[in-house]
Amino acid sequence: KIQQEVDAEYVNSVMKTYSKASAVLLDPGAGDGRSFNWAGLQGFSCREKIIVAGGLTPDNIGKLLEIFKPYAVDVSSGVEACVGKKDPERIKKFINEVRRVKDARFA
Repeated sequence: KIQQEVDAEYVNSVMKTYSKASAVLLDPGAGDGRSFNWAGLQGFSCREKIIVAGGLTPDNIGKLLEIFKPYAVDVSSGVEACVGKKDPERIKKFINEVRRVKDARFA
């Protein structure tokens, strides 16, 4: 659980503390849809497995991926029509936005 501003120094500290972990999850909350300020990750390059969660939606996933290239993302409430009910259209929009950024990166 993220307790402070996230930047390269913070991520490096977490990676050092949990050096035996197979991956590190950066998540600000407990499923309440809050995100954190990703700006501190801009330009940060990490070969470790960093998973980003918290407040990800079809409307903001592109911005995250333009700033930082995580190993994976964890999305849940950001693609729900209402609490606990996934919306197929929001899921498609989320996936399409990920593909858009990926395609632009390799164009």
